[in-house]
Amino acid sequence: MVLYAYVRKEYPASTLEQLRMLSDYKCEEVFIEENDISNGHELERLVDCLQEDDQLLVYDLRAFAKGAKDFKQLLEQLTRQNIRLISLQDKLDTEVSQQFYSDALLVLNMEEKYRKYMIRTSLEQAKLAGRVTGRPRVEDDVISKIVFLFEKKGKSMREIAEICQVSLGTVHKYIKKNMGTKGPEVC
Repeated sequence: MVLYAYVRKEYPASTLEQLRMLSDYKCEEVFIEENDISNGHELERLVDCLQEDDQLLVYDLRAFAKGAKDFKQLLEQLTRQNIRLISLQDKLDTEVSQQFYSDALLVLNMEEKYRKYMIRTSLEQAKLAGRVTGRPRVEDDVISKIVFLFEKKGKSMREIAEICQVSLGTVHKYIKKNMGTKGPEVC
């Protein structure tokens, strides 16, 4: 049973304040994440280190800086590994609050289902109102032009994308389809 700590620089409190609060605990290692919310390299390293029955200490659950979907995945992993989660500001200790994981996952599952329902309903309403949803269809003459420019004129995929005013991915898709299962070299 190893105790690890996780800190995100300057969020949700100053790094110094978080480290001061965590210093009362004998942590094997403290993982300090950059302030950049999109960055999660240290959290990934931490999760890779966690073994069954280890403990994870954070100043505040907000330090994970996760949306509902990613937070749900993190909690599922911690649950599978029977990780004791301690959050000082939230006054949470999953050894004491044994229902935390199941309660949090219940709410996160409900939120996910609601979000999917709202998206589906909005798309249906948009279709009923006559709005076109989804990606625009690529016309047959544009597809023919893509294939012609690639095979007969030797144009690069980037050049074709600019000429035909479509994405590079669209060009790649139709060239690959035209060539069968053998895909073209990416330019």
